[in-house]
Order: sequence, then C-alpha cells, then structure tokens
Amino acid sequence: PDFSQQQAMQQLTFYGKWMRKAVNQKPIDYNPSVIKYLENRLWQRDQRDIRAVHPDAGYYNDLVPPIGMLKNPRNAVTTKFVQRSTNKFITGASSGEFTLWNGLTFNFETIFQAHNSPVRAMTWSHNDMWMLTADHRGYVKCQQTNMNTIMMLQAHKEAIRKA
Repeated sequence: PDFSQQQAMQQLTFYGKWMRKAVNQKPIDYNPSVIKYLENRLWQRDQRDIRAVHPDAGYYNDLVPPIGMLKNPRNAVTTKFVQRSTNKFITGASSGEFTLWNGLTFNFETIFQAHNSPVRAMTWSHNDMWMLTADHRGYVKCQQTNMNTIMMLQAHKEAIRKA
C-alpha cells in the first residue's frame, strides 16, 4: 500500500464488528448532579425552596437532573455541551510524581515528575486556581491548574508535613 492508503488505514479503528473512523467521545458524568438533587431533597419542602440556576459558571454546581425541576421544564432543554466532566483527582507519590486520575473509571490519565523527593503535602487555594505542594527536602512549589510551576522555594531544611 502507498502512503495515502496507510494514512487512511490509520484513521480507521476496529469498533465492534466493523472498521470505523475514530470518533472522540466526550465523557459526561451525571453523578454530581444526581448527588446534588439527593442532597437538596433533604431540606426542600416543595417547589418554593428550589434555587434558581442562572447562566453563569458559578451555578454549574447547582445543576440537577430534570426530575429536580419539574415545575420549570425549560431547565431540561440542553442547547449546547456545557462542560466536560470534572471528576478528576490528583495524588502525590513518594517518588515525587503527581498522578492525575479519572474518578469515574479509576484509571490514571497522566503521570508527571513534580518534585525530586517524596511529596508530603498538597493543598488547593480557596479559589481553586493554585496548588501548593511540599516535599521531603523542605521545598514548596506553587502550581497552576495545568501543573505549570510558578514558584519554588526552600521553606525548611527538613520535611514539610502540612501545607
């Protein structure tokens, strides 16, 4: 096969019984909205206690399934894909690596080297824009949400146990 045929074959993948063109499927995690609905049922007397959801990113956490908004059917109409699932968590290892995990399927998505010694403490800022990590040698690193290191300093001569 020539080069153009090889490129065409690379774009096809085995899907079930047939060869198909590879499609990137966006994962949607419904668990947070269902959990929010169940939590709201504890304190809501009836439809009067339902909070309004405004078109702002700050109200993403207040989204509930359509059954939670029966008196307001326009909330069940979706016109665009709002956001990808945010069910990920990050761990620090004794090798100094960070591992980004998928919380829905519990498999790791990426591993990257963050420190040269074991990671001992990790914490997020109040606005969730910065992560502060500390290691066994006393170094503290400040990182953005995309894990770019913004600042690094040696805060102690010994291990830091809490950030």
